Amino acid sequence: MTEDIVTDRLELVPFGAAPRPTTGPDVADRVLDLLREIGIERPRVVATLDGTGSADVDTLDVDLTGVEVRSDDDLHDVEEWDPPAVRHREPARLRRLRVEAHPVVVMDVPVDVTVLLEDLGFWWVEGTDGRLGLEAAGPTGERPVTGFLQVAAPQEPVVAALRQQLADGLAEAGLRLTALDVTLTSDGPRAASVRAFARLRKGLLSASATATASASLDDALVLSVGDVRLTSANPLVAGLLLAVRNRIDEVANQRIDLAAQLPDGVRIADVRLDVGDDLRVSARLV
Repeated sequence: MTEDIVTDRLELVPFGAAPRPTTGPDVADRVLDLLREIGIERPRVVATLDGTGSADVDTLDVDLTGVEVRSDDDLHDVEEWDPPAVRHREPARLRRLRVEAHPVVVMDVPVDVTVLLEDLGFWWVEGTDGRLGLEAAGPTGERPVTGFLQVAAPQEPVVAALRQQLADGLAEAGLRLTALDVTLTSDGPRAASVRAFARLRKGLLSASATATASASLDDALVLSVGDVRLTSANPLVAGLLLAVRNRIDEVANQRIDLAAQLPDGVRIADVRLDVGDDLRVSARLV
């Protein structure tokens, strides 16, 4: 019997042919197809069901180790499925999701990722065209998602990526970056500062510039960005840096309430930022 559902209000991710999968390997194969569709090659996926016929998925483990994402062009959006009508919707839970990468390479930066989430709600949706889709149910205040996440990357390639971003920005101001020294310092478990000394060139002119910034996160998950400065003792270079400084002013001395931007049912605690040979961010969802 077809349910009377307005399909343009649904956000459905296509998940193969109906009916819903009833084995772990079938779930894993469909997740693999979905990841390949968005441009993620060679992932490893394992899924388990409890064998009782329940709509729930017991576990889903996704290993992205060795995957490389060189640019935004490598990834594609999932084409949403708009069925002509919905025949059946069935609520379900993903009891445990684990995503790991040791590492995944993002823009030439090796990133180590560990994500463990529990009790994620979704709907199995069958269309009258014989296809199957997934609709996220989302966490709620009464049933929040819980888990842990940690992301780490070596400082050196992160700095190299920042160097390239800075070089691109300075090029728009007519300046060439010839050297850059960056020092990242931990100012506590939730605070860090950065100081950069750059050597710039414009034609025959060579001069230096200094950039500083700091960031901290308080117990209420308010991110404060301050002490953002970009200076040069050379008046001509200082003038040319105005174009870059306008961009910096957009993020300087801001207080961003990260908790207010989280959806209902997602609460983050125990956030930690470690700055050393590796840059590491970890948090717990409660």
